[in-house]
Amino acid sequence: MSNLDMCVEALQRSDEKSRLQRAHRMVAISHFIQPASYVGIDEPLAMMEDAKSAYISGAFLASMASAMSSIEHMLLTEIAERGIKKHKKVAVDSASKAVTCLRDLTTGQEVLLDKVDELNKIRNAYIHPYPEGNPRRRINRADCLGVSAIEVSEKDAFEAIKAMYQVFDLTLSDVSDEEWMKTAGEC
Repeated sequence: MSNLDMCVEALQRSDEKSRLQRAHRMVAISHFIQPASYVGIDEPLAMMEDAKSAYISGAFLASMASAMSSIEHMLLTEIAERGIKKHKKVAVDSASKAVTCLRDLTTGQEVLLDKVDELNKIRNAYIHPYPEGNPRRRINRADCLGVSAIEVSEKDAFEAIKAMYQVFDLTLSDVSDEEWMKTAGEC
């Protein structure tokens, strides 16, 4: 048996073992995905697809990172398209700065912005080294909740995907600048 044949056989066994879990994850996120053909900037759309595929496959850290990167792209693009380069004399060039800017400029999206802000902080704990006792590290959150670190990662990825589609739907909505923002321009 060749190496390729052995790999194919191993993948078939693995597929059978994980099929039901993947199906459950597919159903869970299907509630956020609207059946439509989307046109937009390539990177956030590609990251959305990566986030979805990674989540279904059980690659929760990759899903979380892709979903949050997609959100950051969408928010920064939305802000730039509305002519805003700086907020309170600081360049709007990151997810956290975008959330801060949007909190001051928008109405009706406070809950979503709070969620995106918290998910971004959690994403940072995945991506950057944090001290052992930091409460955002997944192992510390898992210990607090009495669950496995993988369960925490799965929940984080699910929440990030949910927020990603909420942000995407918001950026697609046909809302005028005046309706979308309390004020216009640089603030």
